[in-house]
Amino acid sequence: MAAYQNTEETYARAVVPWTEALPGRFEREHGEALAPKLHALFDGDGEAERTVRVQFYRTVADLLSESYFRQLADWCEARGIRFSGHALLEESMVYHVAYYGSLMRALREMPFPGVDMLTTRPRRYVDDPFGYLLAPKFAGSAARAAGRRDVMAEICPVHFDPSGAYAYDGEATIDDMTGTANLLYMGGVTHINSYYNALDMEASKYRRYCAHVGRLGVMLEGAAHRPDVGVYYAIGTYQADYRPIRQAARRQPEAMWRRHESLLATARGLLSAGLDFNFLDDEAILDAGLEDGALAVGGIPYRAVLMHGAEVVPLAVLEKLERFESAGGRVVWSGTLPASGIRADEHAEVVRRMRACALISASEAANRIRRVRDEAAERPALRVAGVVGGERLFMSRYDKDGEELLMLLHAGDGTAEAVLEGRAGATAAVACDPETGNQARVALPFRVRLRPYGCLFLRTMSAESEK
Repeated sequence: MAAYQNTEETYARAVVPWTEALPGRFEREHGEALAPKLHALFDGDGEAERTVRVQFYRTVADLLSESYFRQLADWCEARGIRFSGHALLEESMVYHVAYYGSLMRALREMPFPGVDMLTTRPRRYVDDPFGYLLAPKFAGSAARAAGRRDVMAEICPVHFDPSGAYAYDGEATIDDMTGTANLLYMGGVTHINSYYNALDMEASKYRRYCAHVGRLGVMLEGAAHRPDVGVYYAIGTYQADYRPIRQAARRQPEAMWRRHESLLATARGLLSAGLDFNFLDDEAILDAGLEDGALAVGGIPYRAVLMHGAEVVPLAVLEKLERFESAGGRVVWSGTLPASGIRADEHAEVVRRMRACALISASEAANRIRRVRDEAAERPALRVAGVVGGERLFMSRYDKDGEELLMLLHAGDGTAEAVLEGRAGATAAVACDPETGNQARVALPFRVRLRPYGCLFLRTMSAESEK
């Protein structure tokens, strides 16, 4: 052979994951042979084809999780190590189907899941359509659903360009670095491995960064997350849509990316409304206990569940959510209502059950979730009465050492001021600044001032400690 030309067009193929064990596993899980249905993985928009794709990628997710993630975790555990690392392209469920079947199913097998953060620009983290904001939430939610808390973030100072190329993110200022760290820790991260080059950085800058991250870790060590809502991980809807193409997964049809953008806007809207969340997948909901009107997932109570953009929902999940509502919980539907389950014999019953449900707007969904939080028997002891200036105030709540811990983060430019009030007779709190390390007792109400992407922790004081 004189020469061989190898380009994208000569080797690109529309392919699906495959192993010899897959057809048998598919038939055991779904009761039907896969071979006569293989064409549906590549073509067809009908209900039958979409159902095959959902079932196929559910099986892929189980096989990959067991044969790769679980085996590595078991090998590490036998040697006194916790399996960690980050997956590829955690930012969108479009990629979750293409590379894992279901990312949250895979990460559930990791004792110490991780996430790759490809930007050091806080505004890009929050507002870029690529979905940086979602990546730590997916990893952190998987860990919390499994009853774990440790999540690693690798910070690599590049930016993923829409063309598929990586571009250097530029020299990060100390405010960029600490602002990104604040967002990561609010997103569920507990440890940072960074590619910031200490040898090319002023020693004082590197010390400030390390001290700041260390204080974030100290403040959240041993803290139990108390989110306002669980957001449904609607991976079945993406599985139904996904068909392999002779290009990279990022070239999937615009309709799939509009779905991603809608979820990203919903997540950003919840956080901007002061409502924190975790994602809940099918397994988390089905395994959850019902305790005092809440879904108990990994030791975390959820009194509200947001079902956004869920076109495909297993009938068993709908039945569990109905029991949750009957026990006093609240299910909120936005974006679209499901029209199918995960089996052909579920579809009609899913449609029937949805007739009693109504869609509401994103803003009304936030209002309802806030009411659920504020009307709960154990409503938050600290509340923000008003915000002046700045852009968005994100809030995340925790229980730590018998006290309520509130993390406030200004996600925007300018200076944000907010008034913090105490409920149930609370007259004082402890304010902790991770930038300076200062801790001080403050009288309530207390005016908080936050720089762009700065954060502050406030902790309640029990009656004994207030004396």
